[in-house]
Amino acid sequence: MFDLIDAIFKHNYSNIPIYKGKQIIGVVNSKQILNMFVRLLQSSDCVSAAALKKIKLGDIVNINSREYIFLSTGASIIDVLTAYAQNPRLKAILLTRYGDNTAPVVAVITSSDWLAFSNILDKI
Repeated sequence: MFDLIDAIFKHNYSNIPIYKGKQIIGVVNSKQILNMFVRLLQSSDCVSAAALKKIKLGDIVNINSREYIFLSTGASIIDVLTAYAQNPRLKAILLTRYGDNTAPVVAVITSSDWLAFSNILDKI
């Protein structure tokens, strides 16, 4: 958990792909991590970096593969907009070379990104 908090803080990430070996098994967002951190603070007097390092990812979230999809890097803006329109509960679209979990993620498009882009399109 410490590494996730560090990545969110240093890079301002909101959604982080989680790997098991070389395959992506899910996406954790900053709200899930914050909720776990708050529960941890409520349950103890002090939280140390050592304590955070001991927390397993499985203790933080229930990874739900319905909250994200893969698209290839060749996907168009229309593909992204269509994916979000068809699944409003989608938290993220993961772009990989082949559009599946066999290649590293090269970009994450979040629902916030989609909303910002939709607002831009509405103004055109």
